[in-house]
Amino acid sequence: GIFGWIESLVARESVSPEHVRKLAQALHTLGPDFEERRIAAVIALAMAGRLDLFAEATDRSGDPLKVRVTTSYRGNDGRYIPRIMRLWPQFIETLGSTDAVVDRLGMAPETVLPMLNPNEPNTAHLFDVLMRKAKENQHLAKYDEINALARFAPMSKELRKLILDQFTGERAEYWGALVA
Repeated sequence: GIFGWIESLVARESVSPEHVRKLAQALHTLGPDFEERRIAAVIALAMAGRLDLFAEATDRSGDPLKVRVTTSYRGNDGRYIPRIMRLWPQFIETLGSTDAVVDRLGMAPETVLPMLNPNEPNTAHLFDVLMRKAKENQHLAKYDEINALARFAPMSKELRKLILDQFTGERAEYWGALVA
């Protein structure tokens, strides 16, 4: 796929201006699978050391171009997250802040938290950021929040409280109670 191709070009120091131009063009792909093609282009540009082209890219209305790191609503397609997490410092440096990266890559708590793996580099920081955002977010299901906390903070007071709330609280959810 695209990642093996770009990794081999980078390893051989063979990334040409033409390769970079085609990757930059892919940021504006339309049609079937456009979201997958766009996020793959962003990651490939980062691997090639040209994330600046994504940082400068705009959509049709002139706003900064945004892509979605998960390509389905439920976030069941997490194949891009590990690659992004390995390149996280480069994303922060190029886009300016964690909030800018989260915004530009469409990282919503309800789609990304279920896909985060605590064994991947840089995920603990993103977990903290998304959990803070989750407090303002009405779309994050309690069972996703419980699962994320169980992976990242299994002995935390926050997880304990969340589990207890599923059995005794007014806002208990059916699936949340089953997971708890």
